[in-house]
Amino acid sequence: MEKPGELRGESIGALFSRLIDRARDVLRAEVTYYRETATAKVTGLVKPAVLGFVALMFVQASLTVLVVTIGIVLGRWLGAAAGLFAAVAAGLLIAALLGWIAMRLATGKK
Repeated sequence: MEKPGELRGESIGALFSRLIDRARDVLRAEVTYYRETATAKVTGLVKPAVLGFVALMFVQASLTVLVVTIGIVLGRWLGAAAGLFAAVAAGLLIAALLGWIAMRLATGKK
């Protein structure tokens, strides 16, 4: 029977070799685990991401139609060019305001 701490007749080099082999096996198993976990998470997000992108495209198209409609309505009072210019200016002003708010939130300023 072996006593704890006995080398079982193996040299130090053989023990280190076995230790390195086991460490490689553990590292490969860890890498495989994390790769499979990440792949499973990404695979589950592909369809929602595509649907979200398509939804954003519909929102953008709807906002474009809204701006043009406002321009046409304003065109009755201001003239066609002035009405469309006013609608585009209002849309750009709203975009600038939202961008400014986003920058303030991103930098932590209130």
